[in-house]
Amino acid sequence: MNESGATILCERERGDNYVFLTIHCQGPRFTYIISQLKRGLRVFTWLSKLKKWMITIYDIKTLSDWCSNNNIELQADQSLVRMYHATLKRHIRVKAAMEREDVSLTVPQWTKDKNRQLFPYQRVGVVAAVTAMRFMLGDQMGLGKTASSLAIMLVAWQRYGGSKALIVCPNRVMEQWQTEIAKFTTIKKNRVELVGQRRCLTGEMPYMYVRSPVCKGCKFYNTCKQDYDVQKSSTDDFRALQIKRSQISIVGYSTFRMHNNDIINEGYDVIIYDEATYIKTPTAAVTKAAFALTESLPRKAVVLLLSGTFIENRLEELYAPITVAEPRLLGPYASFKSRYLVVDHWGKVISHRSEDELKRVLNGVMLRRTVDQVWEDRPPLMESVILCPMGKHQEAIYNTAREGVLKEIDDLEKAGKINMAAIATLMQYLLQISGTVKSIDPESQAKDHSAKLERLYELLVEEMDHTGKVVLFTRFSNKIAPHILDFFRARQDKVGIALSVAGGIPKKRRDQVLKAFREDPKARLLICSDNMAYGVNLQFAKYVVNFDFPWTPSRLDQRIARVYRRGQKHGVMVYHLITPDSMEEHVYQLLISKQDLFATFFSVSDTSAKIGRGASKALSVSEMIKAI
Repeated sequence: MNESGATILCERERGDNYVFLTIHCQGPRFTYIISQLKRGLRVFTWLSKLKKWMITIYDIKTLSDWCSNNNIELQADQSLVRMYHATLKRHIRVKAAMEREDVSLTVPQWTKDKNRQLFPYQRVGVVAAVTAMRFMLGDQMGLGKTASSLAIMLVAWQRYGGSKALIVCPNRVMEQWQTEIAKFTTIKKNRVELVGQRRCLTGEMPYMYVRSPVCKGCKFYNTCKQDYDVQKSSTDDFRALQIKRSQISIVGYSTFRMHNNDIINEGYDVIIYDEATYIKTPTAAVTKAAFALTESLPRKAVVLLLSGTFIENRLEELYAPITVAEPRLLGPYASFKSRYLVVDHWGKVISHRSEDELKRVLNGVMLRRTVDQVWEDRPPLMESVILCPMGKHQEAIYNTAREGVLKEIDDLEKAGKINMAAIATLMQYLLQISGTVKSIDPESQAKDHSAKLERLYELLVEEMDHTGKVVLFTRFSNKIAPHILDFFRARQDKVGIALSVAGGIPKKRRDQVLKAFREDPKARLLICSDNMAYGVNLQFAKYVVNFDFPWTPSRLDQRIARVYRRGQKHGVMVYHLITPDSMEEHVYQLLISKQDLFATFFSVSDTSAKIGRGASKALSVSEMIKAI
């Protein structure tokens, strides 16, 4: 022990990047050391079972400098020092790769089509991700994260060996991933498996899902007679079989959660999480499955997380994806919470701290490029917020419904059943009325049932280019979309043919509608739900209309990105329709606060939806009631 009477012993007992400290000191000096280390190190946690303190390898330099300045002896094994320097060198190489403007790169098994080659910024992302091995790609929507991730997969196989990949994505884009693989690579289609999807081996059905009532080709429920001896009637056995026989397995997040053990045992070399915001709650089953898979992977496995918006609602959503990318970087969730979040007496997050430090952590594992940075010859994007005051009939219905909602909330409160979910459901009811009265009263014959539809009709007839195609988005595909379609079909002599893909129609039918909208010069208006905001390219349109607002800015950006993306040759105009003095104003303010939080940690493009600015704020039950 040195003259100060304090020694810190560093040792690595378990875990790749965890370091355990034994502090030899007593009295006030010990208390001082603990308080200073808690303040200075990102991760500093007491493990009662080991009776040691835990830090991460990334804090070794900070610990060493602090010990030197405070005359405290630090003892560390040479293997630990070598491990720190190796980690540091890897991060330096990744940082250098991310700062390049272009790199020369040959991607094996890539298509020879000259129109489908990687852009310079995509090649930079590929090199950075393959160098890092555990990486978050946060490029803005419309910049080709799918193509970049496929190139990362192929280059990783070439550099580190291996030939199996797992793509975890929302169910709605599984087939889109299969299409993109066929478009950008030379991998054969029979090497790609949509896990959870039934295939008709007779060829009489192009595809069939588990919920399909009966296979028309075989008359077997959820199976095929040619494969019946293998599949039997077990969904679990069939999905396990699909995982084993594929080179690339594409799974939905629910299937990933339920069949995590089969996936872990399969030994994938590349893991890609698309729309990684599904992995945002540390205690959720799907997040735990992602943690377990990451922990089971060998060192040479590559993990890639894709999302244009890693924060949708709260800062806490950053913890899970960063931990999947770098499992030891932030330590346990309790360390993250105490380090970066400020909570009140009840545990509710009220603000943030150490934001600059968290930005540095994030920038070390994530690469984000915006449209402004990589698309220099882009056409202009303009936005306009249109206020649509309710008419007398719509306003009377809304006020009556509002009083009923408040009474129901009062009854729930008296019964002790009040909660955010119940209030959110009642909010949805008021939001539907803000769009049109017909959402709750389909038989209404009132002329002023929807101020938005009347204002939109004026825009289509008087202000918009009559040759420009219009894409309209609404959240309420079943309640509002059919009435929008009826309204404009009755007036199609002036506004053109209105088409709808808002409902859950099959992909084949959806593609037919999109083709008709693109090729028919008379088809002017396309009505979409938020499901159409993913994996669809509509660059031939000129206008985007947000008939109502989603709850998160990412969905708003996804809507715009369907039209305003690479390949768009015309300027794009975006209209946001808002009903003043209604619940929509609350959703509008909520989006402003979420945009502000996102802009704190991520670069924001001039082409992102900018509906305003405000202070980030989480809502309580009482605040939700006040909003009504």
